[in-house]
Amino acid sequence: MQLKNNRTCLLLLLAFFAIVFSCQKEKSIDTGKPFPGAEITVNTSVQGRILDEKQEPVQGAIVKLGAYSTVTDINGGFLLENIAANARVTTIHVEKAGYFSGSRTIITQDEQLHYVQVELLPKNIAGSFPASAGGTVNAAGCDLVFAANAIHKADGSVYNGKVEVAYAFLNPESERFMQVMPGDLRGINKQEQEVGLESYGMVAVELLGASGEKLALDSSKPATLKLTIPASLRATGPASIPLWYFNEEKGLWQEEGSAVRIGNTYVGTVRHFSFWNCDAPFKVIDFKATIHDAAGNALAYGLVELQSKTGNMRASAYLDATGTVMGLIPANQPMEMKVFTPNCRTEVYKADIGPYSQAADLGIIKVSLPAGSVLQLSGAVTNCSGQPVAAGFAGLTIDGLKYRTAIENGSYSFVINRCNSSNTNITVSAYDSSSNKYGTASLAVGTGAAVLNVVACDNVVSQEFRFILNGQQVNYTQPQDSISSGTAQGGSYLELSAMRKQSPWEELRLSFRNNTSADTIPSTFISYNDRNGKRYQAYQMLRITKRDNVTIEGSMTGNFIDSLPAGGSTLVPFSLTFKALNR
Repeated sequence: MQLKNNRTCLLLLLAFFAIVFSCQKEKSIDTGKPFPGAEITVNTSVQGRILDEKQEPVQGAIVKLGAYSTVTDINGGFLLENIAANARVTTIHVEKAGYFSGSRTIITQDEQLHYVQVELLPKNIAGSFPASAGGTVNAAGCDLVFAANAIHKADGSVYNGKVEVAYAFLNPESERFMQVMPGDLRGINKQEQEVGLESYGMVAVELLGASGEKLALDSSKPATLKLTIPASLRATGPASIPLWYFNEEKGLWQEEGSAVRIGNTYVGTVRHFSFWNCDAPFKVIDFKATIHDAAGNALAYGLVELQSKTGNMRASAYLDATGTVMGLIPANQPMEMKVFTPNCRTEVYKADIGPYSQAADLGIIKVSLPAGSVLQLSGAVTNCSGQPVAAGFAGLTIDGLKYRTAIENGSYSFVINRCNSSNTNITVSAYDSSSNKYGTASLAVGTGAAVLNVVACDNVVSQEFRFILNGQQVNYTQPQDSISSGTAQGGSYLELSAMRKQSPWEELRLSFRNNTSADTIPSTFISYNDRNGKRYQAYQMLRITKRDNVTIEGSMTGNFIDSLPAGGSTLVPFSLTFKALNR
């Protein structure tokens, strides 16, 4: 991936997500636009962060984009690079044991690095019922009614045991709604048209058997949903409303069925379980704007919010590293546009825009930033011979945000908007793409101009796992494969993993005590999932052959117990050598 023209390349969410609370009791919906399908394929990259219900980072989540996958690190971070994707519907899927599947759908550009953030919902058990008799589960925000003998196993046979209902209610009134909902609020209606969605309530439901296995509804015996309309939406909720489920394959919501209003409840039936949403559709248009400061620098990672002037339609999105936002907004709505600085959300712009009946590009908008809030960091990057680095990139983290920019003609520069002028220590890492060398330099910075030069003369760590299972060798190398490292349990354990980007279930994982300097660690957990779904695991002695502030190297030999998932007890010999980052 080529990084362009001194521009920081971390993009924070290109697609608009509209949260809509309309004041009209009945809506006249204009014809939507035909579903675009795979109209434009781009070579793109996505990085981001996965959080739990407490907004804390989730380590070890599997993140997938198309046929590629990776695992989140200790900070919940991930990176998927140089992947062919549908520009208009690029969907990132997230899996973590104990949580509902998470996802985010964005609009992507060619040769750009994008950013997403997803909050996962825990699978809490709302209730249970006997499959043979059916029953009602009274959950927060929704009652679920099941017919007798309506539950099937994964193989299609009838299930007769106890059914547990994993459940989560997603309230459109919540400020976290856009972070926890899957995809974005775009749907495909029965006419195969793309529309925006006004949510009146959303639920996630999963049926589990006595051993935790996933179950399914008999499609001939649908379940009934009785979803309570949130208080602030009751005055505008229509008498009937379409039902939508999240189509994971398409990355968008799919219209299927409808619900009628009875008092303050929407009642409808569903033939399968997923995320279900009560939504009124509306027409959308493409929108674009670019935000610069008075000096012409991009307002990277700033926030844009749009509010309808005639109702309560709202949309918000983060600017990318070039100060640009692209996405979908409600059509034919006069709106108020606000722009906020990153992190601290200081309002720096407000204006009325629209209404727009077709695609709108506002061009470049200049804003005035608060005095003393801008850090201008630059420096020279030289190689081992003291010559300017011709090409590469530089990166840093400040105030919790990661920035990256291209090195051109031996120099780099960042223009960063901060919430305060207090000094903080930063480290700039510079990479020389021609020599495969890197270097770091540190400095205490506040705001204003600062200079930090870097010498890129250190060897880049080559991460690799060399693994032999029952005489068959399996190697993992970065960047062809995904190799990650991070700590767990307050830093007391180090976890290493290697995964095939094109085979999301094939994974090798190590976990061992991190608070020891010993050369041998007697009880180290190792597990291996092969591409056919078979799992191996063991506790064996780990020998550490090298360990410093940058890398860790080691080896292990022993036997797996071939006991998962079949329940056997065959011993399978293995050996492993590895080199990874010591995080």
